[in-house]
Amino acid sequence: MASKSLDLKELYLQGTPVKLLFALLVVLLILVLGYFLLYSGQWSELQRQEQKEVELRQDFSTKAAMAARLPILKEELAQLQESFAILLKQLPTDAEVPNLIQELNQAGSNNSLQMASTTPQASKPDGPVEILPYSISTKGSYEQFAKFSKDVGGLSRIVVLDALNISADKDGKLTMNARANTYKAAIGATATDAAAAK
Repeated sequence: MASKSLDLKELYLQGTPVKLLFALLVVLLILVLGYFLLYSGQWSELQRQEQKEVELRQDFSTKAAMAARLPILKEELAQLQESFAILLKQLPTDAEVPNLIQELNQAGSNNSLQMASTTPQASKPDGPVEILPYSISTKGSYEQFAKFSKDVGGLSRIVVLDALNISADKDGKLTMNARANTYKAAIGATATDAAAAK
């Protein structure tokens, strides 16, 4: 018996199994076309949104951890501001700077050093403070220089010795040239200024 091709015009004449098979194929075709035409874009959008949700959850977790630390950070900031205020009080005022020069000379005299010179240099702004450098030159021994440095570190106000240079002349006498830096608060300096300078 020769097989005949299915004619859609005569489909109603076919048996129930053929009609059911044809209906099933039509339904599958509609579903496939519907998926590609309607849902494939939505599926991609859903995946994008799910990825975005993961990122937002991670961002939320990070910010929640930061928010949880906020009271601790505020407390630390208050402590820093208090410490900075104490340090500002240890800096000399304009009226106290001449006394510091006298204290440097007194520290040299107490250690039997010959203070050859104490020369003020140009001040340098450094954020919330102003550096007031002094060039000093003294003559003495290593031990006297060490005691002098220790005494300078114990002064009532902050003074830092740097750029130390010790040299001996032809007679073996030692000369120490150094820079003594003291500091004063810039006008209106606050702990916030110090944080900004960093």
